[in-house]
Amino acid sequence: MFINLQENIKRIEESKAKEIYLRKQAELSALQSQINPHFLYNTLETIRGLAMVYGIADIADMTKALADLFRYSINSHGVIVSLEEELKSIHNYFLIQERRFNGKFSLIENVDEDALQCLIPKLLLQPIVENCVHHGWKPNLEKGRLLLRRV
Repeated sequence: MFINLQENIKRIEESKAKEIYLRKQAELSALQSQINPHFLYNTLETIRGLAMVYGIADIADMTKALADLFRYSINSHGVIVSLEEELKSIHNYFLIQERRFNGKFSLIENVDEDALQCLIPKLLLQPIVENCVHHGWKPNLEKGRLLLRRV
């Protein structure tokens, strides 16, 4: 019985040590995952600043749109956002694509103001819009238009 008690104490101590180790690993991983996004965001802001200094508005605008899009996608403040927030993200995506493809397509938005405060899952529209651009438009053949509207 005394041996069983010693074995139980040893297992509990090992379990506690493992729990502490795993918690420290999780804290370290969380810290590391924060460093890379902040570095990337700050780098994009530096590129934007240099573009502004040299008077290259297209690069400054695209870099800001990319930085804002990146920040929105990694922002962990909720998985439910207003339609207005989601549309701002879509506008950033479209600004980048319009500049990338030299104005070959456009975004037409017909959304009631009342709908802008509706809550939706974050990044719900992004994959749909991205699929429209990548699979529904031929860059060499035509000018594309994407219509966003409430039905």
